[in-house]
Amino acid sequence: MDIRLEPIVPSFILNADVVAGEIETAMEGLLDEVEGYYKAVTNTWDERPKIERELVVRGGDIHGTVWSDDKRMLWLDEGTDVRHAVMERGFISKTVPNSLSSRKGRGGLAFVHPRLMLPGIEARNWTEQIIKRVKIGPAIRRAIVRGVVKGAASAITAPVRKLYRKVFKK
Repeated sequence: MDIRLEPIVPSFILNADVVAGEIETAMEGLLDEVEGYYKAVTNTWDERPKIERELVVRGGDIHGTVWSDDKRMLWLDEGTDVRHAVMERGFISKTVPNSLSSRKGRGGLAFVHPRLMLPGIEARNWTEQIIKRVKIGPAIRRAIVRGVVKGAASAITAPVRKLYRKVFKK
């Protein structure tokens, strides 16, 4: 036996499109914030990686993604077990673990040899740090409240206007 629950909401109480629009706007803002953090960690790089983003709205579902296909970002974010690169003498990395900023740094790549097995790259943990900083839940809750308030106001205002026009023939 199935039990189906379906709320019966009078159409004049809430405009769902307004709520969805507010949530979509909030998601765009969150994507901007995440993209900004990724750009901040690569700000001092000579060859900056391409940071991409996508917001998908399908039916009642909405999700956003920010990513880069750049291998250097993956290696630095997650770290590596082994490093095949030798850096120049006096090398100073432009990024440090658990920080969402970059600095000037010094030196660069001396050479790479596939048989060379040096200690790996220490993970920078950018993704973890971004997840800690970006407050998705509160932003979406605020968007829902804004949408409900605006949606209810617009949904109620339209019938009231119609009634007003009928009564006062305007």
